[in-house]
Amino acid sequence: MFYCLGYVLNDEATEVVVVKKLKPAFQKGKLNGIGGKVEDGETSIFAMEREFQEETGYKGLINWIHGLNIISAPDAGCPTQFMMDVFFARDQQAHDFVTSPDYVRPEAEEILTMPIPSVGGSNIQNPVMNNVYWHVEMFRYFLTRYDDMPQLPICLSYHA
Repeated sequence: MFYCLGYVLNDEATEVVVVKKLKPAFQKGKLNGIGGKVEDGETSIFAMEREFQEETGYKGLINWIHGLNIISAPDAGCPTQFMMDVFFARDQQAHDFVTSPDYVRPEAEEILTMPIPSVGGSNIQNPVMNNVYWHVEMFRYFLTRYDDMPQLPICLSYHA
């Protein structure tokens, strides 16, 4: 299985757009980045654009940065072996779109923003998928050290 996952931060990198998941069962009720399955014939970046549009309704162009490629090891205790491309973007318009008082989400999952300083903190009302903590903090680390965000060719093995 091949998946994409994306995080949109506001310009100040103080908030991240997340989704309160309904499925799969192990993610139900938890906050995570936005994403889904890469369909046959799609590139992961195209799938990321499609998933963000489907889940948020935002139709603007987002400058996604490919930050991670995660590959589960066959013996890592994962329910299924998978590969996932993780993308990041710093996009005030997309952030403002989902935080607008007039925003109506197109799907049943709740889209919201989460203040980044509280990632890992106890003031978050919903449980957060563990990956959100290190994905977002890694991206912020690079944002604070580079004027132009480079591509991050990082390959990880997932171990449950």
